[in-house]
Parts: sequence; structure tokens; C-alpha cells
Amino acid sequence: MISDQFEKRTGIITLSTKAETEQVSRLLFFRESEESMTTDEIRELIQSGDLWKFYKCKAWTKLKTQVLKENHYECAECKRQGIITRYDVGEDGSRRLLSTVHHVCRVRDHPELALSRYYKDYATGEMKENLIPVCKACHNKLHPEKNKSRKTSGFVNEERW
Repeated sequence: MISDQFEKRTGIITLSTKAETEQVSRLLFFRESEESMTTDEIRELIQSGDLWKFYKCKAWTKLKTQVLKENHYECAECKRQGIITRYDVGEDGSRRLLSTVHHVCRVRDHPELALSRYYKDYATGEMKENLIPVCKACHNKLHPEKNKSRKTSGFVNEERW
């Protein structure tokens, strides 16, 4: 059941079932504009290998910008370590304001939370942030599976032709 009092006080919605999550997600997040996506559309993108299209939709771009602004473009992971990081540094030394927002609940695993700021941790019963701003270095640490080196070791086999 959705707690109206909690919602009015904090802007956070407490959801008790997956069906409720789906319903509220559709009502609040997915139909802000015609360029938004439903959970089913996101699932289709995942299945077809085109999830990148979700990250280009207007609803995600708008939400990402809001999360970055609210957190003053500071990396949440660095902040936990007592470091304030507002810029990503390129290989050429150029500095760019943070532009990455990380989904704590992976979109591939929980497409119904793709545009949701919060999720309920059923182990503790707490509402937690689903979207956190991170620098590129921290995002790479959070996704080690994406950083597999494409280099092969020099040796392939004995018969190198």
C-alpha cells in the first residue's frame, strides 16, 4: 500500500508489491512525455540489445540532470570516502563536470525501477536511493564487468602462422 503521508512529506513513495511498483512507475515516471518509455518497452530494449536507446530518452535525460543538480554534481562514492569530486578528468587532462548517474538497482535486472529515484530494501525495510551521481572512475569500479581488457596476452598458441 502506498503511504500518502510519507509521500507528501518526502516525495518518496513506499511500495509494497512489484505490481504496485509497476503501476506507480507508469503513472509517475514513464508518461511524462511522449518520449518516455514503459517498463515493457525497456524490457524489449534489453532483449534486443538496444538498451542504449533508454539512456537517450527525454525522461531519463531530465531525471539524470535533476539528480546531478540536487547532488551539486558531486560523486556519491568519492563523498563516502571523504573526497569531493565534481569533475571527470580526460586522458588529455581536460576537466568536465560529472555527467554519470548510476542505477543501484541495475536496469537489466529491474527495468521497473529504471526511472525511479528510490527503491525499497526488503531486507531492512528502508527506502534507499536508486540513482546516484558518480565520476567515471567510480562508475568503472561499480561495473568491473564492463572494463574487461580487450587485449589478449601475447601468446595465443604454439602454431602462430
